[in-house]
Amino acid sequence: MMRKLLYGVLAAIFLMLEAFCIYGFIATFEPVENAVMYRVGYAMIGVACFPTAVLLIRFGFRER
Repeated sequence: MMRKLLYGVLAAIFLMLEAFCIYGFIATFEPVENAVMYRVGYAMIGVACFPTAVLLIRFGFRER
């Protein structure tokens, strides 16, 4: 029971970070300096967070 809760909380944190990265990526299309650097950073973090959250949900709620 505690394992499911822990995996669920961690997955929620990663999904919130994913949402922040999507918002940040879209916001970098406004005229700012070094926008390409921020776009690459947000994209890399965002691409890493979503599969991590999916795996946490999958492993957390798997029956043994």
